[in-house]
Amino acid sequence: MGNASVKPQQVSLRDIAELAGPNFHFAVRFILYLRNGPDVRANSGSDRMIGVEEHWEFVNRFLLEDRGLWYIVKTGGDYAGYVRIDREGEQEGFSSTRQGIVSIALLKDKRGKGIGSQAIKLASVRAFNKGFKALKAIVQPANIASQRAFEIAGFRYARTDERGYYVLEKRRQGEAAL
Repeated sequence: MGNASVKPQQVSLRDIAELAGPNFHFAVRFILYLRNGPDVRANSGSDRMIGVEEHWEFVNRFLLEDRGLWYIVKTGGDYAGYVRIDREGEQEGFSSTRQGIVSIALLKDKRGKGIGSQAIKLASVRAFNKGFKALKAIVQPANIASQRAFEIAGFRYARTDERGYYVLEKRRQGEAAL
């Protein structure tokens, strides 16, 4: 949870699809490091570690099959985390619903500083500009910091899913409920 006295940091996003060579390889390794962090694993619904080959295959499929948007979060030029927006459903279904599922992971020392909510806001704007109509986040009830970051970024509680996770949603301005 952020502290009101913490000075906001400048947050920027870098699309991993636009990175090349060593920058791309570093970004993919950084993402794997975050994805395999114990707290990220615990909040993902699976404590199973992700192998290097499995991760590279996932990233390549994600980019080649245009499965969504994936950004490196930077503060002051340093890597701070990532935000990923997965297209919900199959490509054919996406064309009609244009919904995305947002996930975020930050380095421990970058949490509680407003970086997550800023990154989610920036990624949401980019997603809506690229044709998404609605975004949702699926958050464990115990993950109060994540819930708060999404709420600050304009997401609102919609329902509790079958696993007991909270579903928070944000719609593009002017979009009716889907």
